[in-house]
Amino acid sequence: MTYKEFYQKVQELAYSLLQKGVKKSDVFLFFADNSIDHAVAIFAAIFIGVTVTLLQPASGPFELYDRIQKANITVLVYDCKKVDVIRKALEDEHFQKSIAQLNVFLQLDSPVPSELLKKHSITCTKSLITFSELIVNGKGKQLERIPHFLVDDLQNDHFLILFTSGSSGPPKQPFTQITHF
Repeated sequence: MTYKEFYQKVQELAYSLLQKGVKKSDVFLFFADNSIDHAVAIFAAIFIGVTVTLLQPASGPFELYDRIQKANITVLVYDCKKVDVIRKALEDEHFQKSIAQLNVFLQLDSPVPSELLKKHSITCTKSLITFSELIVNGKGKQLERIPHFLVDDLQNDHFLILFTSGSSGPPKQPFTQITHF
């Protein structure tokens, strides 16, 4: 893939996400193994101007729940390998409330969303979309400006939420301001 092709995919995905109703206040959690689609999705979120955070691919249901709660996640970007972890979180009554706060489930590596998530009582009313669907819908489209959402509050518009490892206790979330990007 060339830089030009990568840039175009980022633009197409960003455009389509906005068409699906992504708002400036949304916080994206990326829970997937490394791939080109994963990188495109991260850059699309950056181009849109929303807050981004990452979860280690080896994380389990508790870590997923914890990150959703602590960072007020509204958009979950995941791959097929993470569906089982999401399913386990959905089945645990302690985690269901945090999963219910998600508005968008974006699956990276499949042309159709997971049947398991489509049928669950919590996720069946949510926006379950795929990377490939959004790329097709955004074909040839571009954002008018980058970032799409302007930075108007330098103290509270966050680009990235990073969590410490938690080696000296529970993971902590120092905020990194968008002005540093």
